[in-house]
Amino acid sequence: MEYDAAAIEVLAPVIEAARTALRKLDKDDVPARLRQVAGSGARRLPPPMATSLLEALDEDEWLRSKAARQAKDSALAAWFLERKDGWESVIGEEIEAVRARMTERAAEAREREVASREAKTAAEAEKAADLRRQLAKLRQEAAGEGRRRAAAIADAVATHRADNAQARQEVTKAQDALADVEERAARLERQLERTKADLLTALRSAPTDAGDAGGSAWAGDGRSLARHADEVFAAARARLEAPAETIEPAEPQDPGAPGPPLPKGIAPDAPEAVDAVLAWSGTVLIDGYNLAGTLGADLNEPGAARAEVWTVVNRLARGAGDVVVVWDSSFGSDARTGEVFVPDADEELRRRARLDPAGVVVVSNDREVIDGVTAAGSVAIWSTAVADWCSRR
Repeated sequence: MEYDAAAIEVLAPVIEAARTALRKLDKDDVPARLRQVAGSGARRLPPPMATSLLEALDEDEWLRSKAARQAKDSALAAWFLERKDGWESVIGEEIEAVRARMTERAAEAREREVASREAKTAAEAEKAADLRRQLAKLRQEAAGEGRRRAAAIADAVATHRADNAQARQEVTKAQDALADVEERAARLERQLERTKADLLTALRSAPTDAGDAGGSAWAGDGRSLARHADEVFAAARARLEAPAETIEPAEPQDPGAPGPPLPKGIAPDAPEAVDAVLAWSGTVLIDGYNLAGTLGADLNEPGAARAEVWTVVNRLARGAGDVVVVWDSSFGSDARTGEVFVPDADEELRRRARLDPAGVVVVSNDREVIDGVTAAGSVAIWSTAVADWCSRR
């Protein structure tokens, strides 16, 4: 007899009676092939073990008799174990009935599965159709948004170009005006130098008292002549520093002022002014982003701009004393080796010049910074001088 799932289900009472019988046997009396079955604690034997047990009962009459004693309440178990006439037909009919029911249940389960999958497929198809509709709508909206953005960008570009054209015109005018101012400043400076030289020469040769003056045009004492020279110097200087003009001071340092003395004839915007600073042992304060802009760095990339400034700082530090770079920062104040971050770099430079006018030199092109530093008694040289100094090396 074939012991499939249906047979195992029908003969469950036989299997249970046989397991009970095996548990009551001495270990030595349990057939070797059934020792694993006898030792199993499973509530229901796995199909392979159940099949082995039923096959052993087919072959062993003694074992069937032991199992029959444990199956008094099951008529079906008695047919199988006692092997009454016609037992195979009785058991076979029961197994076939169970097989039919199992086949029917399997068919019903398959039908339910097919129906479920068909319903799921229909739902997925509807979902896919809905997604396609949404996709079409999004594409339509994206196309409209793209056209609107393209139009906005075109308008912005046109406006930007117009602004740039106007800015270029204004820059050209400003450059022309600056060239005129610089030419006038240079001319006045040369006139001032000649006047100073003439007056100093006259002062050295002037008589010391009225008796020695004779008929000289410079008759009078030396103090009067000196006062007259001072008045001329002041008038000439006032023309250079008139508020209506944008002329930078030619020499921010008078003889005897603190800081490194600039050689005669060397202006603070000349690269030679940097050589004078390198021979000095004080502190050089650099207006960081001002120098970065002068060097042509992109101020929209602060990291790259700072790196370009530090390339110059490292060259300056080989000859100068202390070099400190002061940066504008929107994140508050901070200090690191060789650099300071403050909300207002211009004010910080002026503050340090006021605190130690004899010990600092400031590098900046900013007119307010230069005026504040020189008013405090410190020396200022231009960022332009540093850029030119770097380009010639």
